[in-house]
Amino acid sequence: MPSPNSAINRLFAVTQASGDMTQSGNLVTVASGADTVAALNVANVSSRFAYLLTAGGAFLEWFEGKDLLGIKALRTSLEN
Repeated sequence: MPSPNSAINRLFAVTQASGDMTQSGNLVTVASGADTVAALNVANVSSRFAYLLTAGGAFLEWFEGKDLLGIKALRTSLEN
């Protein structure tokens, strides 16, 4: 069993607090990436997060304002 001050316990505490704040309307939580979502599932808080996405890299690119190739292709096909 990890010590009470271990990194995993601190991480679980942060995810629990984030979930609590989201549920009370004081925080909007966004988690991205399959490994991140899996970790939130282990911490049993994923249902309390506002947005969960398994597309880690693609989400980050979209969030940065970059064009996603799939979306760009769809837009181009709709314009033609």
